[in-house]
Amino acid sequence: MKLPINIFNLLNNKVNNERIIFENSYFIVIEDLNHKEDNYHYCAWCKNDIRNLLEVTGKTISKIIDIKNNLILKNIIKDDGYIFIHFPPNVWRLHIHFVSKDHFFKAQEYEIFHLDEIVKNIKNNESYYINNVIIRNKL
Repeated sequence: MKLPINIFNLLNNKVNNERIIFENSYFIVIEDLNHKEDNYHYCAWCKNDIRNLLEVTGKTISKIIDIKNNLILKNIIKDDGYIFIHFPPNVWRLHIHFVSKDHFFKAQEYEIFHLDEIVKNIKNNESYYINNVIIRNKL
């Protein structure tokens, strides 16, 4: 049985965790508690204090794409899987889910933001999420 991880201890190098799949200066990728060999589920936890999509930049996106490409290259994830962020998360720190194509989504559809859509929105307008939240709040 996999035990929960204290994310803040993990991010501060206070835990030696066998579920670490990949690490660089921006993210730590671990197996999610829901991970199974035939139905993978990994999470990339941001080392920086990014709490929501309003704080995600083009640089953040390029780092996430680097992780995706690295995990595909190492045959850890498949290119046809889903990569998403969900809000509200249970921990207010940016973390990205990498799941297999037959993943069952527990979160509500309006809480899920797929990486492809985030990339498109930020490439078209770096302030996309800032502008949309401000506009929604004014209405």
